[in-house]
Amino acid sequence: PLRSWTPVVVAFGMAVPDSLQRAVRELEAEGVTQIAVVRLFVSAASFRHRTEYILGVRPDPPPPYDRSEHGVAPIERAASIVINEQGLSQSPRIGMVLAARVAALSSTPPQESVLILAHGMGDDRTNDVLVSDIDRLADQVRALGPFRAVQVETLREDWDEKRPLAEQRIRGFVEAGSRDSGRVIVVPFRVSGFGPYRDVLEGLDYVADGVGLLPHPQVSAWIEEQAGSSFRRAGWVDPIAGNR
Repeated sequence: PLRSWTPVVVAFGMAVPDSLQRAVRELEAEGVTQIAVVRLFVSAASFRHRTEYILGVRPDPPPPYDRSEHGVAPIERAASIVINEQGLSQSPRIGMVLAARVAALSSTPPQESVLILAHGMGDDRTNDVLVSDIDRLADQVRALGPFRAVQVETLREDWDEKRPLAEQRIRGFVEAGSRDSGRVIVVPFRVSGFGPYRDVLEGLDYVADGVGLLPHPQVSAWIEEQAGSSFRRAGWVDPIAGNR
């Protein structure tokens, strides 16, 4: 819906230089001179340094993304750029999305446990912050009814030394919630889809529709808010302010 009021393009990938370059060039071809970049990540920390460097708003290069990468370079641009500061896990709007996902799957809350499952971060402190942020959003799920339990977990997907313990804890929660005629609802706290969770939960009894945070109108509203706050922080005119 934002495209009704201002040019919008999507740069897919986890701060991929070619994708970001194409997006900026497409906007500049439309005459855009000021760009608000909204990073659609669960955590505000995800790929921030990398994105800022590639877009030329900070001078120090990020560490390589993996062993096969030998560094990245800033893209070419003429437009001015400002980058949003908030992650999806920090917005009450996304708590509304979680509540909607659970409400669609719930039938008898007193017999149900809810598992909100996220990718997670490598650094323990950053991961703890992420879990705390999502748990605050989970209060909107708890308000739906007297569930047996509402738990937030992260799989620590990309960190081999942390993932086995996370998998053990996640499976343990689902096993416990399934006992005594219990029913476990699993909701992915992911931008899209169910990720690897079906494999992680193989053999266990649970209910899920596999739908991530998208699509939902509250995510669109969050993008609009983040763009607007970025424009204002840069001292620019917000092109969609009059349409809110």
